[in-house]
Amino acid sequence: MPSEGLMLDFWAVIGDGSLSDAAAVSQRLGEIGKRLDGASPMAIVRFDGQLREYLFQLDRRPFAEIQVSVPGVGMLPQTEDHFLYARCACVLAGLREYHSVLQGRTGFET
Repeated sequence: MPSEGLMLDFWAVIGDGSLSDAAAVSQRLGEIGKRLDGASPMAIVRFDGQLREYLFQLDRRPFAEIQVSVPGVGMLPQTEDHFLYARCACVLAGLREYHSVLQGRTGFET
């Protein structure tokens, strides 16, 4: 079991790569759970703090104003939940995608 003072490498825990469908997301979440299994409570608290900070960095009006496509309805403004899920998906896609979005090289909506 990791020691209390051990820092988890946030992006190593998250992983990296394409998340093209629900199965890929489910697999990635399972991998994250395995990487966090056995971590000390302090390491989990630190990981949570890092996650909150990365989500906060994506909390930008231009991203929040991107409309979402709702099947059978069309394009609609994001709800607060949609926006949170979109930010989580961006972090879940890994460090390269996260930085690419922040630097404006790829669209947040992709």
